[in-house]
Amino acid sequence: MVWVDRAASDSSMVYFGIFRDQALIGQIFLHDRDEQQREALVGYHVFSAAHRGTGTGTAALRLLQRYVVEQLPLKRIIVITSTDNRASQRLAMRCGFALAGAPSEDPDGLLYEWMVPLG
Repeated sequence: MVWVDRAASDSSMVYFGIFRDQALIGQIFLHDRDEQQREALVGYHVFSAAHRGTGTGTAALRLLQRYVVEQLPLKRIIVITSTDNRASQRLAMRCGFALAGAPSEDPDGLLYEWMVPLG
């Protein structure tokens, strides 16, 4: 299932399209929200290589973080990436996520977490 389709039917998801010059160039979203643990997973994707490396992903993730702080009762958001996806790892670290080990869902992957500041 495509993430945007899932978001249309899953009220626990928060989905945003990333636009440049009125064209959809990517997506960023929160999924698998756990209300008890007050955490969610983050997914992001800039579709075209032409738009990668331009700061678009960083800007989108920072806006999502701001949205979480201002609008959602979460205490932690998580990025899971493959060990060879250096760009995703750099993006997470640039936005203040810390490496927290391997995720239980994918022992060969990497889990980065961001603790939502109190305030």
